[in-house]
Amino acid sequence: MKRRSYIPFIATAAVLFVAGLVLGAGKSSEDTSAANTASKVLLAIGLLALIVTGILEVTARRRGRHSSASHAREVADRDPR
Repeated sequence: MKRRSYIPFIATAAVLFVAGLVLGAGKSSEDTSAANTASKVLLAIGLLALIVTGILEVTARRRGRHSSASHAREVADRDPR
């Protein structure tokens, strides 16, 4: 079974986060403009997406490593040599 890569999702989340940083650069937290609001939304979505996709990527890699190790053990047990 082919493991799904979350790298494109992580890259997209990073782009959203950086866009939020750029959009909100130089603005105070009291600024109520649309650009500052959009910046806060992009930062929140980007950070949350980075965390979730990062956890999913690490989990998928660990499961893949564990699965391939158990598969190798299973094949070795069946080999009559």
